[in-house]
Amino acid sequence: MIRLTRYFPLLFLPVWHSIEIDRRVRQFCRIVSESLEEVTWSLNSNWKDYFDNQTHDISTEWNWTAHWHYLNNINKSRCDNFDTNNTLINFIKSSNNLLPTVDNLRKRNDIYDDVPCPACRDHEETLNHLVICTGLEQAFLTAEKETIDKIRKYLKRFKCKKSVTINELYISIFEYRDPAFPELKQRNRQELLRGLISHTIVKKLRKLTSKRIASLLSLKIIKYFHEAFRKHVWKPRCKMMNELEESLHITHQDKCKTSRTHKEDAETQRDHYRHTLTAFREQKASKYNEGLRRCKDHLYRLVTTGLLPPWKSRKITVQHKNNNNNNNNKKNYDK
Repeated sequence: MIRLTRYFPLLFLPVWHSIEIDRRVRQFCRIVSESLEEVTWSLNSNWKDYFDNQTHDISTEWNWTAHWHYLNNINKSRCDNFDTNNTLINFIKSSNNLLPTVDNLRKRNDIYDDVPCPACRDHEETLNHLVICTGLEQAFLTAEKETIDKIRKYLKRFKCKKSVTINELYISIFEYRDPAFPELKQRNRQELLRGLISHTIVKKLRKLTSKRIASLLSLKIIKYFHEAFRKHVWKPRCKMMNELEESLHITHQDKCKTSRTHKEDAETQRDHYRHTLTAFREQKASKYNEGLRRCKDHLYRLVTTGLLPPWKSRKITVQHKNNNNNNNNKKNYDK
């Protein structure tokens, strides 16, 4: 009886927005639920700038395959020790602007209101400032040099048509090293911290090596740069921050206070809370509607063209069963 019901067809035809779903219904339902989750992620305040003003061709700008591949390499079953766990946490924080920079610390504690950048002591520390801070410039140069050295060592495993020089690697990976594009320093470093490799970099690497090697290098660039950033930039910065807190007499007990003190009276606080709550509800409703609209567009493209959401940058191919399997199914059904 189980064998009979296994191949028994549906008694109805599922329809989604006037489109008939005539095969792989379970797969379609799974993709719908995943798309809802991914659309919610794309509306994240730290990522939405990459999607709001973009069309369906966003997959032509970023190599999302390398981003997700690196994240999967240090996540789930592969996260089996403390070092990998620390790497995963630091990567997620750096890609979502959750590192404990001064601007993030101010959100939960008012003792950091007058604290400057611990490296340069001249500007307010944000993630945008961190990548161009003069006090950390030498550390970033060291991290970039270590990344290039590891990439050159990795390239020795392959037989390239021509030898790749250090200068070519620098200009290809760190685009601001090109004298024609010095203004790309902040953007280039921010993207690498987020784990993003632009297709412009991939195309340059393909010209130097090959298509296969360039795809492998994209993953290694994210890995090596993030490791070098933690070693040469972030850890020394944390040491500077500890020294600055000690000079400002900020104790461990002060840092444990996770709520900001309010100097306004109770009525002013209530008015501010009502206004904030109303704005939050409106923003949440707008975000929810935008998520449903974006999810509908992505699913419509999936059903009609087979294209997944742009941040996956790949295409679903429907795998047809061969004739032998079809014949076996017919025989089992006849039985």
